Amino acid sequence: MLERKWTSIARLKKQVMDLERQCKQLKETNEAYQIDMQNMEKSFKENGGKLPPKETNGVLEFGGPAENSGDAIPREPEKLKLKGHRARITKV
Repeated sequence: MLERKWTSIARLKKQVMDLERQCKQLKETNEAYQIDMQNMEKSFKENGGKLPPKETNGVLEFGGPAENSGDAIPREPEKLKLKGHRARITKV
């Protein structure tokens, strides 16, 4: 019975060490996100309340509904025409 208690103590100690490591990683991630948020808030204020452009897959995207409000409704003449597209278009 004594041997079983010692093995369970070792197992619990390993679990505690794993949880402490995970806690440390989460704290570091949280600090990094907070720094990113501070930088984003700073650039938001510097740009007069507009989100700065972000680059995704080599394409510049601009955030905020004020900038994209004119492009929300398609107007004639169309700039591009889709040919051979069979699925529903859910996002432009």
